[in-house]
Amino acid sequence: MGNAHAEQPKLVSSGTVVGPGVVAPDQWGLAQTSVVNPTMSDQTLLTTVTFTKDARMGNVQFAREFWIPAGGRRDIYIPFKSPDYPSNTKSIEAQVQLLDTRGSSDVMLSRDVALYRAVTSPQINAKMFSLKSAAGYDLTGSLREQLGVSHTYMNLKPHGLPRDANLLSNMSVMLLGHSDPQLDPMQIQALRQWILAGGQMIVVLPDTGMELTRSIIGDHLPMMLIDQSLQTQATIQGNNVLSDGGLNSRVSNKDQRPRGWELDDLRQNRVDVNGGGTRLRNPDNQTSTIISNTVTLSEQWATVDVSARFRMDRSSSPSDTVSRAIFLDQMKQPVGNPIDFADNLGSNWRENKKTLSIPNSATHLKIELGLDNAKGTLWVSDCKVIPTAMRFEEPVSFWRVLGPDMQTDDDLMINGWPMMLRGKMGRGQVTVLTLGTEYWSAASKAGSRVIDQAFRTNSRFNKSDTLIDNDILAKAGTQQIGYEVLSRTPVMICLLTMLGLMLVSGIVFWKKGNPEMLAPVSVVLAIVIAGVIWFMGITHHRQTPLTVASVQLAQIDPVGNYAITNAVVSTYSPSRLSSPLEANDGGVIWPDLSGSTGKVLRMRWTDNNTWKWDNLELPEATLRSHSIARVVPLDKPVKATASFTKDGMICTISSGPYAGVDHPIIASLNNHAVGKLTGHDNFTITPDPTIGLDQFVTATTMTAQDIQRQDIYRHLIYPNSDALNVVAYPSEPSAMWWARAMDIGFTQAANDARQKQQALICVPLSYERPAPGTTFVIPSPILQTDIFRSSKNDHGMSTVINPMTGRWTSTISSETKFKLAFKVPKELLPLKVQSGTLDIDFKTQGRDFIVTDNRRQEIARRSNLANRIQIPVKGEFLTINRQGQIVLEFEVTTHTDPLSSHMWDASGGIRLQITAVTQ
Repeated sequence: MGNAHAEQPKLVSSGTVVGPGVVAPDQWGLAQTSVVNPTMSDQTLLTTVTFTKDARMGNVQFAREFWIPAGGRRDIYIPFKSPDYPSNTKSIEAQVQLLDTRGSSDVMLSRDVALYRAVTSPQINAKMFSLKSAAGYDLTGSLREQLGVSHTYMNLKPHGLPRDANLLSNMSVMLLGHSDPQLDPMQIQALRQWILAGGQMIVVLPDTGMELTRSIIGDHLPMMLIDQSLQTQATIQGNNVLSDGGLNSRVSNKDQRPRGWELDDLRQNRVDVNGGGTRLRNPDNQTSTIISNTVTLSEQWATVDVSARFRMDRSSSPSDTVSRAIFLDQMKQPVGNPIDFADNLGSNWRENKKTLSIPNSATHLKIELGLDNAKGTLWVSDCKVIPTAMRFEEPVSFWRVLGPDMQTDDDLMINGWPMMLRGKMGRGQVTVLTLGTEYWSAASKAGSRVIDQAFRTNSRFNKSDTLIDNDILAKAGTQQIGYEVLSRTPVMICLLTMLGLMLVSGIVFWKKGNPEMLAPVSVVLAIVIAGVIWFMGITHHRQTPLTVASVQLAQIDPVGNYAITNAVVSTYSPSRLSSPLEANDGGVIWPDLSGSTGKVLRMRWTDNNTWKWDNLELPEATLRSHSIARVVPLDKPVKATASFTKDGMICTISSGPYAGVDHPIIASLNNHAVGKLTGHDNFTITPDPTIGLDQFVTATTMTAQDIQRQDIYRHLIYPNSDALNVVAYPSEPSAMWWARAMDIGFTQAANDARQKQQALICVPLSYERPAPGTTFVIPSPILQTDIFRSSKNDHGMSTVINPMTGRWTSTISSETKFKLAFKVPKELLPLKVQSGTLDIDFKTQGRDFIVTDNRRQEIARRSNLANRIQIPVKGEFLTINRQGQIVLEFEVTTHTDPLSSHMWDASGGIRLQITAVTQ
């Protein structure tokens, strides 16, 4: 290398990492450097970043080849993968070089040392707010409370946002509150693809704007802006701020009066904790028995809900009770008149609640409970003061928005319009907040649970880098190549031959009186036999030609025409392969670099968003695999349309770039049905209870490929893991089939290499509604099964199914009751159910299993379930509610032996198939 001349191009800035601004361990990032060209001619140059102090990556250069005009200056962006550094690392040192590569050898023009800030968490949560916004810090604090301090929280500078979604893969959540970040179309597409791949985006709509929001989410979650207004106060969901409001804890075992209340020297015979709350007794009509509690009010609160449960003896009158709320100023003087908040009293427990507006000068609220100048007894419990609305110093912008495909929360409304909308987008999620950042900042300071709900990103279908272990896909790729180790038979023949020769030699040397000669002869024989086995193995491996095998899992997004792809590409070469690994349209791959020490390996990007690995070689007779995760735009749509008959379902496929249909199924959470091909682009689903839950391929004789495909199906739909983050797939009724994989833009070997490519396609079903009066069958995977939720705030917890993963439980010790909701696709409604079949695979030895409808009418009762069974159900028990659900209740009773701790098993699950008539 030569030295740079003063008038040659040079680096002028090298120490920046754009995007979140940090490097994360073993993650992709984007470095920025600036180059000037003081010469009088245009130049094509190369900038490299190298982590020279890392033993594993010291010979790896991340480079960008670029053009720079005469007298010009350019900011150059270089994708890189950071080392996997220790947890106490604060910064990573990199060497940045500017090279002229036009000659036979590289000429260094300039170099510098960069220090990149390092973080220990690979998961980064970022926010993108305008510079004038003061709310970003508060909202990030709220996000930190939801996700924990183990995550990293960063600012995201719009100008440095990567143009490739793969370079955003280490970001889990993005907070967007910037109306004009000046993102170009490539950056917007990268954000969209990042969400589709599992990213979680929270958009503060009034601060961001509808145009930018729509440009990111596209047609996935259509929204309509009705109007805009200014709000002086808004709803919040506060926590109970009344200390010891339950009135069921005593001062001590000796002193049974309620803890935390002002008792005014009342004795235990007048006030004690008794009967599920606090009992207040007044001995005559000339005395009072009143207790009190005072809370401090936040300046942000506009209203509070005051509530309590009351019960009185039959001799008392409601007019004799005291349930007063008194606002106090800073000097503890009353503000306004006392307010009675209980007007529904009786001899049974009754709840009373009243919403109170807080006067501007009030700083405290005093609650008084008891009896005043009246003989009698009063019980009180569960007294609460909950903030329900907040006021603003300045009006806050509120946008009334319609989002027909998005979920809303009844508790997050202003005059019937949502403060928050949430919807799925591919594997990711978008949350849209319709109040400006001033509200969310104030809500955070006011301790409102609204902020928790809005920023809660954990859901059943949260981000997952891969849906299936890459080792499983790699195994399928190896099977396609036909790469195998030498079989046992020739190895055993060689070893037996060696033993035979050693035996004969031993006998000969013994007879000649030279047994010591056996040792060197045995060594020579071992070396010869080892050489023969080695030669046979090499010859066997070289019989397999140069092959590139790709196994893809493609989750289709039919709205935006994307394929969310996880793939493993395996390459086998019988001889040394020097063909570079390259891509024609971005994306990133980290190849297996073993055996490449001593060479400078260079990942070279160009201004056309192409790249290739220089000097990367594959040793002879070696199998290498690397994984790819990418969101790929589709030129042709991929669709699966379901139509229904009296015998079952017909699925018609538009396969787009994926040629062929093989081994088709339909599937939903923990449920599937095997399809039968009836043409090159359609298959039928006919209910068949003889097909096992572990069967996905109906071939009489299973080939090695059939076994591999069935294994992949099983790992996806019925994952065998107790990890909380392992979810069953797919999340909605979908068609799945095997096809020829499409080109996702990567090349590993020469064009003459044998190509073995297959892809598992998964696309959500669309539906054709049968004509009115048509009788038809809906297979069980179409009726998505979930725990029944009585309200939007009901999380439907159950011991038999985990609502976060959709997976059934294998070991349960106690009896239980639970309700299941079987969701009918809205496209098929309205309809009337004629009959149904419950498919149950529980094991309940020593227990009864009872099924009832939503009106508690018994449908069936079975004892000692040991095998999978089908139970016919009459249509009168299968009514559809307003949410399009059929709700059934199930009960597993206690064991017949009260002393038995025998576990029962729900892991096989429950499924419902129905026959219905279109109305």
